[in-house]
Amino acid sequence: MKNIQLTIHPFSALIGAALVCLTMLTVGAIAVQGSSSTRDVSAIENVNDVHPRDFVRIVEGAPYTVPSGKILVPTAFGSNTWGTIGATYLADYSITADGIEVWHEIKHGRTQSSVYAFAPNELTAVIPTGLALVEQTVVSVIENDSTSIGILLGYLVDA
Repeated sequence: MKNIQLTIHPFSALIGAALVCLTMLTVGAIAVQGSSSTRDVSAIENVNDVHPRDFVRIVEGAPYTVPSGKILVPTAFGSNTWGTIGATYLADYSITADGIEVWHEIKHGRTQSSVYAFAPNELTAVIPTGLALVEQTVVSVIENDSTSIGILLGYLVDA
């Protein structure tokens, strides 16, 4: 087999390295694009230091407007499922922002409570990190089941 020897001119290597660094800086400086009613939560500082007064509970049928200067970070969706303990149910959850669906999930599981109130169980959906609703967004929740009322839990952070 024939040996091939490659040489790189030092000035060309320097120019190439500079272009790679410039490209990485440019890509890193580009703002995250998104709709006007959602924002990436990773840019929000101190999301683990939430004061209890900033917790939000939104019930189906009562739209919620995110206050000025705040961002709503939804964390969990459930319902007030009234049923037999251990019975299997299908839950169909949706969150809308200004009338546009921004999150939807179908859960299948058993209830662990027969209490007519929000109770964590297999039908509770955890909302993935990254969904945030900006100020003045009208948020509605829907549990597409005629026997249950959807309940969204989340918290507010400064915009």
